[in-house]
Amino acid sequence: MRHALPWHRWTRLLAVTGWLVAAAALQAAPPPDSAVSNPQITSAEVMAHIRYLASDELQGRGSGTPGAEKAAAYLTRRFRVAGLLPAVQGSYLQKFGLVVGVRMGQPNKAVLTIGGQPTELRLREEFLPVAFTRNGQVAAEVVFAGYGISQPQLGYDDYAGLDVRGKIVLLLRHTPDDDDHGKFGPYAPLRYKIMTAREKGAVGAILFTGTQGNRPDDLGDLRTDGSFGDSGIPAIILRRRAAEAMLAVTGRPLADLQTAMAHGQPQSFALPGVRADLTTNVVSERRTTANVVGRLPGSDPQLAREYVVIGAHYDHLGMGGVHSLDASGRPAIHHGADDNASGTAGVLELAQYFAARRKMVKRSLLFVGFSGEELGLLGSAYFVRKSPVPLDKIVAMINLDMIGRSREGQVQVIGTGTSPQWKEWLEAANQRYRLAMRGSGSGFGASDQQSFYARNIPVLFFFTGAHADYHRPSDTAEKINAEGEVKILKFVADTVERVARAPERPTFTRSDETASPGGVSFGVYLGTIPDYSENPDGVLLSGVREGSPAERGDVRAGDIIVEFGGRRVRNVQEYTYALRDAKPDVPVKMVVLRHGQRVELEVTPAARR
Repeated sequence: MRHALPWHRWTRLLAVTGWLVAAAALQAAPPPDSAVSNPQITSAEVMAHIRYLASDELQGRGSGTPGAEKAAAYLTRRFRVAGLLPAVQGSYLQKFGLVVGVRMGQPNKAVLTIGGQPTELRLREEFLPVAFTRNGQVAAEVVFAGYGISQPQLGYDDYAGLDVRGKIVLLLRHTPDDDDHGKFGPYAPLRYKIMTAREKGAVGAILFTGTQGNRPDDLGDLRTDGSFGDSGIPAIILRRRAAEAMLAVTGRPLADLQTAMAHGQPQSFALPGVRADLTTNVVSERRTTANVVGRLPGSDPQLAREYVVIGAHYDHLGMGGVHSLDASGRPAIHHGADDNASGTAGVLELAQYFAARRKMVKRSLLFVGFSGEELGLLGSAYFVRKSPVPLDKIVAMINLDMIGRSREGQVQVIGTGTSPQWKEWLEAANQRYRLAMRGSGSGFGASDQQSFYARNIPVLFFFTGAHADYHRPSDTAEKINAEGEVKILKFVADTVERVARAPERPTFTRSDETASPGGVSFGVYLGTIPDYSENPDGVLLSGVREGSPAERGDVRAGDIIVEFGGRRVRNVQEYTYALRDAKPDVPVKMVVLRHGQRVELEVTPAARR
């Protein structure tokens, strides 16, 4: 027998339904307070949050963009309406700066001199600076170094017998076998080629696309590779015709050279009478973004001085960029419904839920929407560096990231080994919901809980798994399993309540696994935790895994790696390359800056299990 709804519930249902119809038509305005203020956790409200956050209006919520600002304003409004207090010096916003890209500066100039005849190339038509070029001017002789690959162990070395010290190198893009995913693939990125040239003593680099594989002879754009440190030497991309003019002084056609290299025969040589004068200037585009932080005071006079953080990143990829997996490569709105409008909606629902039940929680709760996660956990890293509450008073961090695609009640809980209490509390909470829970002990993983775990704070990261829409424009709201998310959020709420009411704070324990977060894997394991925020000197470490080769080698949190294996390390990308070339159980010299002083260390990477 069906039960009639009371009149006030019919009125509310009609209001919500009417808003959903209007929202489907407009896809612009945030839902009204009346549609998303239910103190219960509901699928209708989860979807209302997600539809707005993942709408075209917010343009993919790229950090530092107007869309992200609208998302932050939405979170601020929801926190205020729920009754949360501003947690950052009277504000809900914890602002910080970040680099979101680069643009052309002034001047950018390229002059090629062949046989005594100088020719100034046209900017944007015949050349472009590389997005991560070192700004400056260099003039030198030009030498051709093939594809710029030096890997003798693979039977191929473009630099064998070639002296490039003090020279500008002319380099082909891609690989000799025309397979950027083959054995030479790891050495195909422009940054790797330029880094190798710099290590060989070159003072500049000119890169161009050859004739092999019918690749388009385009200059590309100033898109970065996700690491904003410069390459250490000036570098430009050149049109093929200008490169062929330089090679013509040897009388050797480019196609013949590429054919020989495709057969494993490097073709590298000086270019008599060829000089280049390069001036490069690119400017970092800095923007301001913000974490959004609301505080719910605890009910116990003593325990209220301690905090449980419940967080989710609200930023996504905007119009795509280097982290997009869209095969077209064209700018398009990356809606980020699951990643991570779903987690953000969860934080908003939990904020309302607990605000209506203040007496349930003895400890204070901090609800946080992080920005900058997609650029390298920047928001959470900033939060723990500039915490609005004493960091030692944060007893746990609960992270929600991609919780909208649960299948058959499945949920992954990462960080179960970071406190001995987690297993008991999670199993007790799950008695009611019977979720198919799969745990992972390590507190590391490619999301914001990692920043807290690196500061010795117990963490849990709730996640419903990867899918084919990850980092693609197709991650849209209609694919969300709202009922599944609600069940997970109620499970999270019960877990948070246990943490917030327990007489003793959860005990922190290390639970490190050598599996690489995010699926990225190298042959060796070192155990360093990079801070991905901008650092002009090298790679700042936010932490070191307990019992790792790095810890045994006396590497410490706060160190700045400047050399590894004899290589100058200028940024995270170069550190990644250096690690990839390291060998298990072979000691490596490492130089760090520690409190401004150079410290030489020796570490022995382990084989990754």
